[in-house]
Amino acid sequence: MINSAPKHLVTDDFICGIELPRHLAPAVTEFLCANGLDALIIEIANGRQIHVAQGHRRAARAIEALRNAGAVIYADGDHIPVPDLGMHGDELPSIPPVVVIAAALRSVSSDPKPCGNKISSRRRRATAAA
Repeated sequence: MINSAPKHLVTDDFICGIELPRHLAPAVTEFLCANGLDALIIEIANGRQIHVAQGHRRAARAIEALRNAGAVIYADGDHIPVPDLGMHGDELPSIPPVVVIAAALRSVSSDPKPCGNKISSRRRRATAAA
């Protein structure tokens, strides 16, 4: 019999999960990829994404900004369901600091000038910068 029990990532003092608001998650992911900051992203139900990050203990302001933007932070022993990734330890993507995820979110969600479609204009700039 095949063990079909779900696997979980257990957060700790080093690793946390950041579930971004659904409307911003694709733009944040695109921004990170365009800037060479590919990371471990867990796709969960209803198109939601959890970015695995590190350094949350030293990033109180970044965590606060993420929460203010509607992100859910998984830390301190929270369990995050992880699909079978089919990767070996030497193939795992990097785990960026929380401040990088917060900066990406800020970049795609705020604009000093009014703009009809903020996310699209930010995507173009991120792609051009790559």
